[in-house]
Amino acid sequence: MFKHITESLKWIQVAILQPLIFLSAMPPLQTRLTQALGLQHPILSAPMAFAGGGRLAAAVSRAGGLGLIGGGYGDDGWLQEQFKCAGDATIGVGFITWSLRKSPHLLSDALKHRPRAVMLSFGDPRPFTDEIKAARALLICQCQDMAHVMDAVEVGADIVVATMPCLWGYAHVGQTLAKRGNEFGSVTGRPRRTGWLDAA
Repeated sequence: MFKHITESLKWIQVAILQPLIFLSAMPPLQTRLTQALGLQHPILSAPMAFAGGGRLAAAVSRAGGLGLIGGGYGDDGWLQEQFKCAGDATIGVGFITWSLRKSPHLLSDALKHRPRAVMLSFGDPRPFTDEIKAARALLICQCQDMAHVMDAVEVGADIVVATMPCLWGYAHVGQTLAKRGNEFGSVTGRPRRTGWLDAA
């Protein structure tokens, strides 16, 4: 069964890598996200466990976005192999926060590779914030509810990603992200609608 899953993931990566050839030929689109991360395009790959590998992360970064390796549930051998696969590309890494608490050495090991950013998802980022900032990596917090958003704001996350579950209490989450992120039209001054795929 594992072989079948591995083969499926290879096909997924091929399907994603092909469009990146066209992305790299597009003119740059400047946003606050591209400025914060030094990107050509406001695209970050999701650090999904076992699907967000080093080859995919490197391809996204080389095409002008930021690729993230999925640290997932903490498979040390797999994670180190993916950093090797990424080569010298500027990439990031993401972890499931509650799982990272069980194996905090994974963060220290990942930071030795000098990732541009570290994404923490599904939990309190506080235990890891100081180490990430000391390594001069940007902190990305993926937030599933309003409490996660406030945690991210409190620790000074560089980027907040509001995900699908936020839709259930969405109006409040969107308004908070827009206000904290100063998301207002530069010409009209009107509040900008902050969608669930936005990063502020």
